[in-house]
Amino acid sequence: MFVLRSSLTMKNGEDLSESLMKQGGNGLTDSPQGEKRPEDLRQNYARWVSFGIEFCGVVGLFCYAGYKLDERLSTSPWLLLAGFFLGFTGMFYTILKEMWNKKSR
Repeated sequence: MFVLRSSLTMKNGEDLSESLMKQGGNGLTDSPQGEKRPEDLRQNYARWVSFGIEFCGVVGLFCYAGYKLDERLSTSPWLLLAGFFLGFTGMFYTILKEMWNKKSR
């Protein structure tokens, strides 16, 4: 069985989950000390959530286009699979490029 763990790193290099544990917050609300979360952290969450929605939308659109072409050309399921891999690869590259650009800033 595989376990996948993701971690977010803040600008100062500290792991986000460790920082939230130290503050006693859960990451969804303000910390118990009454401090507000940094605005850039909210923007970071919003950006990655929007990437996730875009990722699903693009892959779904390419799959749908492949499905319709498969119906028309009677090549099922090959164009559907090609659409999936094309959409997945393109969006994965876009996300990697965004991560590389963020690290270089």
